[in-house]
Amino acid sequence: MNTYKNLEIYKTAFSLAVSVYKMNVMLPNKELIRHGSKLRRLTVQIKDFIAEGYSSNLNEDQLSPYLIQAKIACDETVLLLNKIKRAHAKEKSLSFLIMEYIKLKNSIHKVISAIDKNSSVLIIPYPENKVLEPEI
Repeated sequence: MNTYKNLEIYKTAFSLAVSVYKMNVMLPNKELIRHGSKLRRLTVQIKDFIAEGYSSNLNEDQLSPYLIQAKIACDETVLLLNKIKRAHAKEKSLSFLIMEYIKLKNSIHKVISAIDKNSSVLIIPYPENKVLEPEI
């Protein structure tokens, strides 16, 4: 039976959310209070948007907005991880998580593009592999 749980983007989003929860515990108390809660919420939202879009038995045109929200949450996650990384440059797991969320965002974009090619909806091109850095 095909469900959202069989999708690679969902499996990746779920796995990354677990990794973020594990990394989050290692943050100093100040950072945990300031950014930890938002980071955990964002990572869970990504997988939830994917699951909700696919489990609602929507047609493909209705699925894209859920995936777009997941992609936006990926971008926000990357921005927040970069912000935390600047404060904790020694933490190598942050660089890994940043790259994995960029890969996930690009995978979600490919799914959206495939859906949009099959529909009559006009799509706006999205640059692949663009790393978003927070401005200080």
